[in-house]
Amino acid sequence: MRIFNSTVPAVCLLLALVVGAVQPGGLAKPAERPNIVLIMCDDMGWSDIGCYGGEVSTPSLDRLAAEGMRFTQFYNNAKCTTTRASILTGLYPRRGKGGLLRQNMVTLGEAMKLAGYQTALSGKWHLGSGETTHPYRRGFDEYYGLLDGCCNFFNPKQRDPEYKGGRIRKFGHNDRDLTEFPDDYYTTDAFTDHAIECVGKFSKKPKGRSVFSAYMLHCAALPAARQA
Repeated sequence: MRIFNSTVPAVCLLLALVVGAVQPGGLAKPAERPNIVLIMCDDMGWSDIGCYGGEVSTPSLDRLAAEGMRFTQFYNNAKCTTTRASILTGLYPRRGKGGLLRQNMVTLGEAMKLAGYQTALSGKWHLGSGETTHPYRRGFDEYYGLLDGCCNFFNPKQRDPEYKGGRIRKFGHNDRDLTEFPDDYYTTDAFTDHAIECVGKFSKKPKGRSVFSAYMLHCAALPAARQA
């Protein structure tokens, strides 16, 4: 296995933390579990944001990177569905009978709930909406967003163009389908509001239950929000 230069300091730091956590009697001090916010954004280059050298100012994301953990090695799976399947299950995505999310696969939401976390997912899912594939039934206490692959940002229930089949995309909140949206609606703002709301609500719960929030954005051919 190759060890990159950037890995060595991280390994040394990890060893220092482990050694520092051991008490004189040889017992390890129980570590506090971190609150976790996982952000995935479709169609974004790895160096598009400030903390990776991008030219666009992204101070909030840069602060998250500075105070949290920043990936230095990550490989996607070429498409939104396959990448989502791999990051949610830890498995290489499999096509064919059973689809990308099967009953013998454990999702991040399910694993985090078993570990005592409160779980929420905001944004695009694109891995199914049936009894065995809906995010609300696959480990997430809260879900809000697009269950399908894409939609109109201002009115998610606007039909696809005829050349795309003219179908209406599936959108939901927990186990309910959503069919009506206000005039000033914008998907990215709504996803963000839901994610912030869940973090705030979960933070008020009794101590001992940490927060895991997955924030997954659909950004293909991103239209700008209307300005007042």
